[in-house]
Amino acid sequence: MKSTVLKVLGLTAVMLLGIVSIIGSGGGGGGGGDRAPAYTQKDLEGIWFTENRYFLIDDTGELIDVLPVSTELIHDFSGTFTVDNRNITGTVYLDHTPAGGVRNAHDIIYTGLFANANEINMDWEVPGADNGVENWHRVFPLQDPDALVPGFQQSANLSGTVTADGDVYNATATFYAETQDTVFLPDFGVNAIPVDILLTINIPELFLEISSSATTYLNADSEDHEPVFIEEVVDEVDRVTAIPIEIHLLPYFGQIGDGGEITSWLYSDGSTYYGTWSLEPSTTGFAKFVEIEKSYDFPNHLISTSTLTSKINQMGKTVWIEYRQNYSEDGFDVLIKLSGNIN
Repeated sequence: MKSTVLKVLGLTAVMLLGIVSIIGSGGGGGGGGDRAPAYTQKDLEGIWFTENRYFLIDDTGELIDVLPVSTELIHDFSGTFTVDNRNITGTVYLDHTPAGGVRNAHDIIYTGLFANANEINMDWEVPGADNGVENWHRVFPLQDPDALVPGFQQSANLSGTVTADGDVYNATATFYAETQDTVFLPDFGVNAIPVDILLTINIPELFLEISSSATTYLNADSEDHEPVFIEEVVDEVDRVTAIPIEIHLLPYFGQIGDGGEITSWLYSDGSTYYGTWSLEPSTTGFAKFVEIEKSYDFPNHLISTSTLTSKINQMGKTVWIEYRQNYSEDGFDVLIKLSGNIN
């Protein structure tokens, strides 16, 4: 059994890559049912997207400019909003220069309704000038610059079960992540940001406690900070390294229903790793960031499928994770189920 668990945890170390990629990743809330719920000021908090810009509304209703995506030069975009049940009202001050035009400033009066927790139907009017409609969608930052600052830390205590050929054992786990100072990688010719993660799984009934550590190096010389290299060590014995096969970076923002591929990896033992991500509904004010990961051995046989689900709030902070892994090799099947809150 111990050798099997060691193999499982060697693959479980792949989970650490997923955790690294979702540190600070973002997501939004779930929708309502047939009966329209009441909304509060708290439900308006978060980042929203219209057809031409991203903006943040904080917990007091203040609008803060985030990112314009139009051709207009925006000098100021600010305002205040209030919520009454499903009704939203607010006034925005806009100072801008249309492409090829002249600079002008005016107030925009907004009135709207929550369609659900992630969507608002807005009417707007510039008094005495123009009016129109907008559809606001809640979006969430999927990249957190703070996660790459040396000293950044994140941890969790997990609990669940390990099932081996039908025998179920209680298990606990802890993970700890910390971003280190930039180092130079001579083999790759780049400066890199190391993110260290330690995962420890304890199975008391088998008197087993096994640790898996990983360091993912992210390119410090690039604005995208793409992954460069991974080192993993299982139980201080087995060491493997990995390099990207194909790099897939998360977008800066995402909304419910978005998804894509994650970076694929080739390990030094010949195994490969591929995965996808999606942003799915959760309870109001939260979303689920889901990664489904598949590992293949050297002859390209599927040996492991794992799902890492992260519950994330309006500002893109992870508050809870669930990890499931199905592992099968040489006729031996193992299922790992672990979940817990982020500290």
